Amino acid sequence: GVDLKSVAEVPGYYQEEALKLPNDVKDGVALRSVVPNSPADQAGLRELDVIVEINSKKIADVIDLRKHLYNKKKIGEQLKIKFYREGKLQETTMKLGAEDF
Repeated sequence: GVDLKSVAEVPGYYQEEALKLPNDVKDGVALRSVVPNSPADQAGLRELDVIVEINSKKIADVIDLRKHLYNKKKIGEQLKIKFYREGKLQETTMKLGAEDF
């Protein structure tokens, strides 16, 4: 349901200008696109949001996110997601689908 990019792979200028991340945020996963009507879309996640935590576990990059979801979570499980949008930390809950991340 989303196209992902690790924040560490995003040039610093783009982190500041497009993602609007605070200077102390160096880790996380940027959403490059969100599929309409996907669980991520229904949870309110949008393009350029940066996921930094899932269920109180810090997410450093795309590999970290996938490892956490595939090894520890089941389809249908509720995820508490912390993310940055426009420089502000926010939180949402999402039900994990088969092909979300």
